[in-house]
Amino acid sequence: MDIQTKEWSDGLVEYWSHASGRRLAQIHQSINPSIHRPAAWPLRPCPALWVLLPVLLVASARCYSQCCPPIFTAGPDSQSVTQGTIATFSVTVSSSTQVAYQWYFNNTNRLSGATNAALALTNVQPSQAGNYSVAATNSAGGALSSNATLTVIGLPNLIPYRPPGWSDKIVVSTSSGSTTDSSLLTTTNTLYVDFAVQNNGGTATSTGFATDLYLDEVLLISPYYGGTLQPGFAITVSGFSIGKLSAGTHTIRVKADSTNSVVESNESDNEYTKTITVLAPPAIH
Repeated sequence: MDIQTKEWSDGLVEYWSHASGRRLAQIHQSINPSIHRPAAWPLRPCPALWVLLPVLLVASARCYSQCCPPIFTAGPDSQSVTQGTIATFSVTVSSSTQVAYQWYFNNTNRLSGATNAALALTNVQPSQAGNYSVAATNSAGGALSSNATLTVIGLPNLIPYRPPGWSDKIVVSTSSGSTTDSSLLTTTNTLYVDFAVQNNGGTATSTGFATDLYLDEVLLISPYYGGTLQPGFAITVSGFSIGKLSAGTHTIRVKADSTNSVVESNESDNEYTKTITVLAPPAIH
């Protein structure tokens, strides 16, 4: 049915049948939504209007889908992972058209190649801890997700260590129990060695470990620590006698976790070497 409308200056809209010339309905379009049409303006049911209603709804839905930016419905979620493992972030968006994605680190650092709804970070390191977000765009515009925080739990890390008050990571002295290097070492002195190993990583050790002490690349001792060493704590070996040495230059080396029992954040800083000079006693004339 062909329908015509007439709009009046007071906001009244009339719907007329072109074929019969009859007025089908009239509606008052008031600026104030609390004002309703007067009872004197009856709105009679009209088959033609019922036909038009689905068409209008479909058109409205089509316009909405084509004109609206993506809407985030899920993710990304914050998480904590252990150093060296995988962290994965993902989002779900509502959009009737194709969506493009771009992930960001700490809001401003654009991640190259991170253009999917999911982001996977492999072999995660402490430097990657921070906030992650993603921008989603379609033909109608874009939206930015909330931040998801990544917390990276560091691995243990065992290193030769210089405790407060010690003169070095390896102390060589002529008296047992001293934590200060003796200034003069001679062939007549019995020498004593002190050394320490610290866990300067992010988590405690989960297994025991051995620490080797070498003199001129000959293994002297390999004490085993079987407890759990917490981050920031250290173990010490004090007053170990290496006896009397010949005149000349000697090397003393400490190697923490010598059997690689502990998975560490850095496997290249387990050793420390100290060079000492032993003098012959002055000749007596």
